[in-house]
Amino acid sequence: MTPRERFRAALELGPVDRVPLFYQHLGAAKWLLQSTGLRIHDGLQDPEVFAKLSLAAHDMYGFDNVMAGWGGPPDGRQGPRHAVEVS
Repeated sequence: MTPRERFRAALELGPVDRVPLFYQHLGAAKWLLQSTGLRIHDGLQDPEVFAKLSLAAHDMYGFDNVMAGWGGPPDGRQGPRHAVEVS
């Protein structure tokens, strides 16, 4: 199953090949930060750094999703929204 199929099936209480692994809120932050050399503060302030952390977590731990962040920039601007399909 693809991650998308797995999540949809699980949300519909259907059969899945395994339980979906959902990455949220930098749960493995200590090891993630050590391996990337990035800082959590920077990830919470800079969308590019947050994206690097999220993709690194996906690559390191095989999560079925990529965390998209919390809202827009700190100054309230509405920046572009991006979606990443991970297979």
